[in-house]
Amino acid sequence: MGVKTTITLKELNELFPTYHFTELTPTTSGIIDTTYIVHAGTTGYILKKYERDIPN
Repeated sequence: MGVKTTITLKELNELFPTYHFTELTPTTSGIIDTTYIVHAGTTGYILKKYERDIPN
């Protein structure tokens, strides 16, 4: 599992409007957290949402 929480490109651009993301690729491996590879023009980023419940 690489994605537990799904997000669309439209939702991502609404959350981070200054980046103007053009591509959103879900990862296919991983065991705990949601991870996407996103692109804005020629720049790539890793978008990670931590799904773990970390006790205080």
